[in-house]
Amino acid sequence: MTRPVLRAFRTLLSAAALLAAAALLPAGCESAEGADVSISATKRDLRTVGETTVLTGSGWGHYVWSLSDSSLGVLSSKTGESVVYTATKMPDAGGSHLNQVVTCQTTDPGGGGGAFGTITIRHLSEGGTATSAAASNSATERENPPSGGGSGEGGGSSTSRLTLSQSSVTVELSASTITAVPISVVSPVTGRTYRWSLSPSLGRLNTTTGNSVSYTPPSSTSYRGRTVTVTCTDSITHETASCVVSLQ
Repeated sequence: MTRPVLRAFRTLLSAAALLAAAALLPAGCESAEGADVSISATKRDLRTVGETTVLTGSGWGHYVWSLSDSSLGVLSSKTGESVVYTATKMPDAGGSHLNQVVTCQTTDPGGGGGAFGTITIRHLSEGGTATSAAASNSATERENPPSGGGSGEGGGSSTSRLTLSQSSVTVELSASTITAVPISVVSPVTGRTYRWSLSPSLGRLNTTTGNSVSYTPPSSTSYRGRTVTVTCTDSITHETASCVVSLQ
């Protein structure tokens, strides 16, 4: 066999080997990184002190639960696939409803440490009115509550106050474990664009637009004692709301 023919034969064998190896790989295999935690609730409207709802996370595992306002209610546990939320405070009769934003974040070692979801539980007073509650995650708003007429980015009430799921949080810095901080807009308006920024640039945000964001702090413990501010801006009303993150 001549050398040119031998080289061509070896090339064909190499290509065949690569094709055979590719055929052994699982079909449709995709990275799960960036997927979201979905949250379901037995009910989203609570009307009396002591009333409960069962919250269940899905899509990942190793869940950690937290509340935007601990004065409104309590969780049966901070970890687990399902937890029970109990209302401990209600608005005055006929008054405005109160929103409790419950966050579920995964610590799944499989790469989903930054995935999270939120759900809004409403505390309703007797005779009070409120728009429908919403559940959201780090990428997609599941259900946007109505907030007035109009359509497109300019639709909805321009006087609604921009509120975040948490205004301050403390993060323990560790060289081995990085805990992401989920922050979301409470009752986002359909069609609005919310822009996120970080100051100073210690750590990073997973996105700069959307109804929610995840802040990942720096891994170095040398930043203990510093604070960073995550700011959300409504592109229509130019309202801003911030969450101050203390690095400890």
